[in-house]
Amino acid sequence: MSIPILWEDPFSIKQSSLFIPIYFSSLDEDEKLTVKECLKVFGINMEFSNPLFDYARFLRILNICQLEIKVYEWMCLKLNILNLYDFDLRTTPLITLPFKLFLESGAILHEFGLYNSEFLRFELEIFHSLEQNVQFYSRLQHLSLDIISNFGIENIAKLLRVLAKNTTKIIALRLEVCTYAELIHTLPPALIHFIKSQEQLRKFILNDRNNCPTEFYSIISASESQKDTLQEVILDGCAFSAKFEVLNNCKNLETLRILDCDMKLLKILDYNISTLEISYYQINVPITVQIFRKDWHITTTIKN
Repeated sequence: MSIPILWEDPFSIKQSSLFIPIYFSSLDEDEKLTVKECLKVFGINMEFSNPLFDYARFLRILNICQLEIKVYEWMCLKLNILNLYDFDLRTTPLITLPFKLFLESGAILHEFGLYNSEFLRFELEIFHSLEQNVQFYSRLQHLSLDIISNFGIENIAKLLRVLAKNTTKIIALRLEVCTYAELIHTLPPALIHFIKSQEQLRKFILNDRNNCPTEFYSIISASESQKDTLQEVILDGCAFSAKFEVLNNCKNLETLRILDCDMKLLKILDYNISTLEISYYQINVPITVQIFRKDWHITTTIKN
């Protein structure tokens, strides 16, 4: 019983990276050869042993960024160096092949974080595996997506369409957006469809890191479908858009956190929430006075 528990979240920060070769040893023979050749470029000689268990199938929490960090740390340990400055696209198989292994091993994820990654290749084979192994994401409850142009907006949209077919139990959805205006218009339809497919979304986080066009905020309209379940919304770096008014229809919304956003958002949000957190470089006094008159628990932070 303890073995599955220990391997549910191996990529957490507190874990050592010494376990990485176990996943490499679980690959098929052709994939092992690919890994071996990849590591040889960096001066690492890899010998594979037979794992005692099918460890990959125990995985429940996967963050692609943390996967990359653990592979990087393990390579540094093998080379007895502090930093591997040429950790580049040549290491792509060291990330993509373990991800494919997790997909095909029977693992059932509860949390998945897909962040800006140059090393994870979402090629046709990966999407085919996603479609064939729906158990991998069928019980997802927490999903984080870093929507950034060099990852591939088309890949994100395609992934969302795949997930929407079999993933309906998301509790918390986090979107971090940093992309270019000419690419972003292709994504809202897929995001809206995905959000509407959920049955119990309780927490929604939108982090706009690059002043994306306000048209992108049309995805907020999908929160109407979650008006009975949504309890917490966090907006970070968002510009003003009247589209956020739809949040007033979320009758069970308890907590709203507005972090470094356009303060005019507060003028259109009129729902009787219990907790409001505001963090900004400069507080708009008239708007602040207006919201203090409401019966909310308010936390404000003014940054220097």
